[in-house]
Amino acid sequence: MSSSKRSSITKYSKPIKNGKIGLLDYEVYDVRGDGSCFYRAIYQILRESPKGASELNLTEGGITEDAGVKHIRDYIGNILRMVWDQEAIESVDNLCTLVSEAGEEDREQLLEDLNEMYPFVTDNVCSAKGTRRYQKVAELIEDMDDMMYASSLEIDIVKRMLESIANLSVIVISYTGKRGEKVEDKWKQDIMGLLQNSTKRDVGILLNKNNIHYQYLVFKGPSDVNFHTIMDRQRLIQLLDDKMDILSKAMSSMKIAGGGVGGKKFHKSKHIRKLYSVASKATLEEKRKK
Repeated sequence: MSSSKRSSITKYSKPIKNGKIGLLDYEVYDVRGDGSCFYRAIYQILRESPKGASELNLTEGGITEDAGVKHIRDYIGNILRMVWDQEAIESVDNLCTLVSEAGEEDREQLLEDLNEMYPFVTDNVCSAKGTRRYQKVAELIEDMDDMMYASSLEIDIVKRMLESIANLSVIVISYTGKRGEKVEDKWKQDIMGLLQNSTKRDVGILLNKNNIHYQYLVFKGPSDVNFHTIMDRQRLIQLLDDKMDILSKAMSSMKIAGGGVGGKKFHKSKHIRKLYSVASKATLEEKRKK
């Protein structure tokens, strides 16, 4: 489905940053940093993924962001309680095995180090066996009074589900958020690199600021009226492509009037003809999707 066919997102705040990457306009939106920033960013992205939102119980009328956070946390907790995601179960067990096999002198420091990355790795969790261990992790994730931030365990559970159910890849790119930081070239390289391994139809993009806080990106292509949280993967690649960007800048800098430039007949160079061919194919593909 083309992103131009999707309804635009409902915005609750102003973008904290905007700019252009390739032929795409982008905006960065922040979410509350209360330990649930990942869940809040996912909630916002899934406003344009009916299947993903339905799987996470976000489609009931009037679901607020806070309610959405609870629904997503409960969904992950249930996955662990029911032992439905073997990769997640193995991750929990492997982390606890690291702790149990550590010597007395190293164990306390190892627990502290692991807990920073995986806050569910505690003595209480790792001393439990079998399904009781996974229930304890689920309880920590579901706790809305003392909200535990999402580690790669929870993030990967959500990503695997969305790939399977919604044909959606959620990719994460990082930045520091420093004033004046030039991010566009880095983000383009990061997105293109991550998309090389993706085969899913749609893409949503989260930002990880300083490795501690999640935000989300929205995009608008040349033919779009509104910004979108989710874009067709192939279309995204086309609009990020350097050749498309070069052509756009080249054509916009030329003053073409009546088939000539400055009264002389305009002959496209071989390089421009090649770029023009690429752009024409992309434009044709855009029209087919509409």
